[in-house]
Amino acid sequence: MGTTHTQGKAVKGAGGDGWDDECRKALQACGIDPTAYGSYNDRKNAQGKLRKAYRERRDREAAAARGNKKAIAECKAKGWTPRAHEPSCPQSAAKKGKKPLCMCHESKAALDDMQPELWLRANSQSAHVLGNAFMQGRRGDPCSNVPPGRDREGRPHGGTYGYDDTQALCTDMLGDSRKVGTEHYSGTRVEDALGESFRTRAEIRRRNGEPEATANALDTNDLKMVVSDTQEVTGRGPPSNHLKDDDEALETKKLHREARAARAEELSQPTAASGQGQQSSASGASAKKNKKPKKPGPSADDVAKMQKCIEDRWEQSLDTMRAQSVAEYGPPNASGALDAHNAGPPPVKPPKTWDQLSPAEQRAAVVKRMEQLEKRGAHDAMVSKESREKDIAEKRKKGEPVTAADKAEAKRAPTEDECREYQALWLHQNGGNRTPPAFPPMQGKPPATMPDPPPALSGGVKSPGKKK
Repeated sequence: MGTTHTQGKAVKGAGGDGWDDECRKALQACGIDPTAYGSYNDRKNAQGKLRKAYRERRDREAAAARGNKKAIAECKAKGWTPRAHEPSCPQSAAKKGKKPLCMCHESKAALDDMQPELWLRANSQSAHVLGNAFMQGRRGDPCSNVPPGRDREGRPHGGTYGYDDTQALCTDMLGDSRKVGTEHYSGTRVEDALGESFRTRAEIRRRNGEPEATANALDTNDLKMVVSDTQEVTGRGPPSNHLKDDDEALETKKLHREARAARAEELSQPTAASGQGQQSSASGASAKKNKKPKKPGPSADDVAKMQKCIEDRWEQSLDTMRAQSVAEYGPPNASGALDAHNAGPPPVKPPKTWDQLSPAEQRAAVVKRMEQLEKRGAHDAMVSKESREKDIAEKRKKGEPVTAADKAEAKRAPTEDECREYQALWLHQNGGNRTPPAFPPMQGKPPATMPDPPPALSGGVKSPGKKK
């Protein structure tokens, strides 16, 4: 069976900010700003903008503290206080002539300068709601997307064709994924544990005689479980068993908890604007001091509702990404299908436009272009030309020998755009040419594994959905 667009709680896909009232309330009850969801690039840019503004502010304040007259005047005009960088900031210990990146935004002083939500956002990373490693063999390489096939019940699936790591649904996850005691660290550990369990399950299936493709299969329910478990960390905070017993980790977690509790109280107010309309961190807006915010703690029902809302939003974002893939790389916009038709043999003169082709000619043109791309390996290379060239550059940087085989593989490999085009053409034929689109379900893979190369798909590709 094919799928239709998810009728969940999100009204927009990745990059939008639409939730219904029930979901907005559940997110706020868990201390989550509903506006903190969007594409990877959306969230990364929002976080970077806040850090940049605060760094510029602290640089000017530090210059004023050193007696710079222009900086003193600027601070006076903007209501800033001349002061040195925080003791924990790399600039405090910088040698003369060196200017490392200011990290004052991580400090308690920055929390006092900013509103809690802005401080949390400035100290977050753009985190995929579902870890990228469940969708691609190599991050950012569309050629390593999981290919279509059939699931363990024999039903067709679309793999992760059309997946784009920069457009995937992401959120602000507090802290560095490598820093113990942060939300992002804990979310990553949860994904690691689930990934290991999926690899163990796949090994058991292989021992029982299952082929590699179905042994490694992660269906929609598996992927939703990963989304749900990692988002629970966002709602409840890092579990205590993810905390290393050292002063830095304890201090980090204490500060993060303080900021989360302050945000939760703000979001629980009837006038909470879900992070909208707040002043810039560079404006000198100050969080309320000398007031200990209560720690409400979300109920189990709130957490369950929050998880379901985010699952729905994530599932809808998959179809949004796939529709975007078809629109950008499918016929007739950026596809070589029309060129394949007009090239003949014999060449079509004068060349036809896409709209001048009959439905049968359009289908034949798509299949012909897919066959051309298969000869380039766009369906089974699993690694793009760009990735192989990066590997060669990394070897040279390390002083390792680059073999003739390395160069030959890079020369043979399809480009990222060729893989994107092939996937868009497949999606076009498998539900993307309908209104609304009705794509087959996505299916992922355990992290740290590469998807199996698929057979050629151009011949006889049929949509598993019902015809309309």
